[in-house]
Amino acid sequence: MAVETPMAFEHQPPLETAPPVALGDVRRAWARILEEVKHTKMFCHALLIEGSPLQVEAGTLVIGLRTGYNFHLENLHRPENRSIVEGAVERVLQHRLRLQCTIVDGDAVQQPSGPAVSAATDPVVAKAMELFGAQVVEIKEF
Repeated sequence: MAVETPMAFEHQPPLETAPPVALGDVRRAWARILEEVKHTKMFCHALLIEGSPLQVEAGTLVIGLRTGYNFHLENLHRPENRSIVEGAVERVLQHRLRLQCTIVDGDAVQQPSGPAVSAATDPVVAKAMELFGAQVVEIKEF
């Protein structure tokens, strides 16, 4: 009996042969990773947006959370939430990384630069604007 392979995976190299992922790769893809998590489980997205990629070493992605975000750390380390984040990272980067969160001094956590999803480009906001015939007047960053 032949086993059929899904079409989406036929042309992708196996993850085991993929080159290692660098911190810069994760930071450049961070907005896409957050979006992927958001589409899977909004609660995980709410936890993860408070963090920032700090390090990639030995197949582990270290996310830094500011002091006082222990709730986020504990919930991101729960197996069901960890697997959602790790799955999103794997789908975006085509490389499996284990998630490890840590609490760092508030000044040490910097949000990655690069194209982030904003209210003007968020697909949910775009759909709401379409449904209600609205337009973005002002965007406030928190």
